[in-house]
Amino acid sequence: MERSLARFPHLARASGAAETLRGYGNPRREAELGTYSSKGVLVTLDGEVVASHVVEHTLSMPHPGWAEHDADAVWWHDFVTIVRALLSKSDIPPQRILSIGTSAIGSCVLPIDADGRPL
Repeated sequence: MERSLARFPHLARASGAAETLRGYGNPRREAELGTYSSKGVLVTLDGEVVASHVVEHTLSMPHPGWAEHDADAVWWHDFVTIVRALLSKSDIPPQRILSIGTSAIGSCVLPIDADGRPL
């Protein structure tokens, strides 16, 4: 398996801060929530890919011209699943993770209630 961010160009762009912190060795976790799948990668600050994981999901189209995801069933579920898989595949303790970066399908607004649940 190639262990380089070259396999994940969108995550390499999101990891630009690693260039200024090179050599510290603390892992960073990145997640991208896309239209039909969510992807995650665990990398060191030197850009070495430690683990990666993909979760496939569907896109709901309830009416012509509408496209939506259920925020809990897709976004939150996929994020939690990816984080757990990356930690499991890497055997790196969660307290060693330096940062988490995310990327999503585009600009969107997710209104929440007083308890932080999607409306």
